[in-house]
Amino acid sequence: MKPAVPEFRIIEKTINNKISYTGLVGASLQPLLGKAIADYKRKINEHSILIVDYRKGDPVVKPQDLTDLLDEVGDAWSIPERIVYLYNESNRMRTAHFSKLVLNRGGNVVAVSSWREAAETLGVELGNDPLDALDFAPAPQDSDGTAP
Repeated sequence: MKPAVPEFRIIEKTINNKISYTGLVGASLQPLLGKAIADYKRKINEHSILIVDYRKGDPVVKPQDLTDLLDEVGDAWSIPERIVYLYNESNRMRTAHFSKLVLNRGGNVVAVSSWREAAETLGVELGNDPLDALDFAPAPQDSDGTAP
């Protein structure tokens, strides 16, 4: 049996010299809000496409944190050609909500559930799914989709 999901971490890589991939693994983004703001600003200016992957992570943020993130990044949401959010079933609604907020800020954003769907949406070959190489099982979930 694979070990449980480790403490929160961020996996970053560049794909095809123009796509920024960020995989969030583990339980919470809240302590890293300042880092998230800085990373979004940097990546938006360095890459034409952003992929943010929540499939093996579950960011936990307060509504005010989302507002702060959106406001701090400001008009830069409209700079990338495309922003793709990948979600899992437990964070699907929050990812859709955040995607809509980014869309309202001028971002060309879409939320999808698989690596294959992300590649099809972008019309590019993305290579192997970066999360396939991770050696742990998803966090256990209660019937309502929350961690016990």
